[in-house]
Amino acid sequence: MTRLLLLFICLMCSTVLLGQSRNIDGIAPRQIWDVGHSFSTYGEKNFLALYPENITALPENIKALIAAFAVFAPVDAHDKNTLAKLVGYPTLEEANQKLAAKWITSLSDISRELFFQSLSIVQLDNNIFFLDGDDNVLVFEESKDHKITLKEQYNSSAINRLEAPIDRQARLKYEKSARASSDKGVVINGLKWATRNVGAPGKFADSPVHYGRHYQFNRKTGWYAYSDESWDATVPEEDSWEKANDPCPVGWRVPSTEELKTLLDTTKVDNSYAELDGVSGVKFTDKQTQKSIFLPYAGYRRWEDGRFREGSGWYYSSQRSQPQETDCTGAPECRYVDFLYLSSPRYAYMGRNSPSLVLSVRCVAE
Repeated sequence: MTRLLLLFICLMCSTVLLGQSRNIDGIAPRQIWDVGHSFSTYGEKNFLALYPENITALPENIKALIAAFAVFAPVDAHDKNTLAKLVGYPTLEEANQKLAAKWITSLSDISRELFFQSLSIVQLDNNIFFLDGDDNVLVFEESKDHKITLKEQYNSSAINRLEAPIDRQARLKYEKSARASSDKGVVINGLKWATRNVGAPGKFADSPVHYGRHYQFNRKTGWYAYSDESWDATVPEEDSWEKANDPCPVGWRVPSTEELKTLLDTTKVDNSYAELDGVSGVKFTDKQTQKSIFLPYAGYRRWEDGRFREGSGWYYSSQRSQPQETDCTGAPECRYVDFLYLSSPRYAYMGRNSPSLVLSVRCVAE
């Protein structure tokens, strides 16, 4: 039998949610791509999850912008050349050179690196909006001769983080999830897992459905989903989660990458979308014992400004991931960390991203 290819598509957080939910003047964005990550018997790589039906129908001047952005996307040449063929050229470099010279007035001030993870588009009159998965927006203006000029660039770091009434209600709802210090745990695939997320450092959330708090990699400060405390936007630089900074209660610890992967072993563990007390998440069930744990879609917090993003589940590993050739280099945020990613309708797989993200922690027994 040919080698079994185990492909876990990582749409990286909020990328799909943005393309499906955020509107500009009532117009839903069309998804152009997501940048994902695959694991297989052949190794690991980043790839470009394209939406051909939304690309081929675009006019040539907008394809010029897409080609310009994609040159900077950290994916293999094969995927970039697939995109090039969709815009009518054999390679992305050739597409970028010829299209940009013809249609784009200037790219010098554009942060093309914003679109590593996702790209969506909205066209409204003579304005073209490009959005990524973190609320970054580039606004272009189309002239009468169809030339394109950057008009505006903004992102959510400019948004005030003071709590709105609905945020305050959500925060108060979860503030009680910081008190439980003990958990009996459940054995899944030979490993004992806590049944609740970490709340305050050294405490569990007091219910399996409560989000608990979110943590920066190798740091012991726990953040509520909605909070207005002073924010630490520095990037963790350590290679692993040190014992002194472990937020798990006594007798528990942050799981390793291999331990998180045991939940994805479908020969021994079933995983399925579930709702518990109105909260969405994924249930992992040991096939032999039928014991299960529930991991809620607890969201995450952005490292830049602490803003909370909901709609999926992100659970930290205690380890850095293995580097890839397509990774950026030279900065702490380039040294990625592994995590377990959960999203509906039934996605559960390992991902890797910057240690800057602020994620949930589900402990394993020491």
